[in-house]
Amino acid sequence: MGIEVFGDWKLKDIKNTVAKSVTNISKHGVWGFTIYADASEGALRAAVRARGNANVIGVTVLTDISPEECEKTYGRDPESQVAFFAEKLVECGVQALVCSPLELATVRKTVGDKLICITPGIRDENTPPDDQ
Repeated sequence: MGIEVFGDWKLKDIKNTVAKSVTNISKHGVWGFTIYADASEGALRAAVRARGNANVIGVTVLTDISPEECEKTYGRDPESQVAFFAEKLVECGVQALVCSPLELATVRKTVGDKLICITPGIRDENTPPDDQ
């Protein structure tokens, strides 16, 4: 049909399980698939090794996580955590990331154009602010 498929699986597991999952996913010719950026470096690298032609897409800080919850969970504010994740993803060989449009400037400042940036958080005024 001439379309590219983005698999929003949000993988997160040990590296061997991630590698097996990615091997199966990549057999279906997807353009890319998501994995949580807070997965281990081993799991991220395993996803990159097993990806075939698919893009590995790291999911950074979810849009429904408040600054307080982000600080409690990661020890950083959302902007700093997204920058940390962007650097980690580049180091692990990941091709892309998902982030809020409000964090795009931070990602570009941190890693330049080393990652494809996907910003699904763009919404109209009738959509709740913590949804996409």
